[in-house]
Amino acid sequence: MRELERAVLLCRKDAILLEDLALGKQDSDLFTNTETALQIDPVGNIEINLPPWGLALDDVERRLILAALEQSQGNVSAAAQLLHISRDTLRYRLKKHNLDVD
Repeated sequence: MRELERAVLLCRKDAILLEDLALGKQDSDLFTNTETALQIDPVGNIEINLPPWGLALDDVERRLILAALEQSQGNVSAAAQLLHISRDTLRYRLKKHNLDVD
C-alpha cells in the first residue's frame, strides 16, 4: 500500500504510470537498467542518468564489481586495483553480493 501512496504523492501526471510505482527489489530490474543509467566513456568519465524512480546502489555496485572482474579475467587483486579499493574491501563486497570467484 505504501508504494501506491508514494506514487500518488509523487506522480506529476493525471495518471499513475508503471514507472511511478516502486514495486520492490524483486521487480526492480524492470525499472532500473544500470547499463543505460551509468555510462563510462573511453577516457573514464562517468555519466549518471538517474531515472525518476531511482536506482538501487547495490545493483550499481554489483555491476561495477562484475565489470572489473571481467576485465581482470577474474583476478581479484587486479579488479580491486581497477576499482581503487583494497583487495580485502573487494573480497568483503564479493561476499556481500554473494559473488564467488575461483
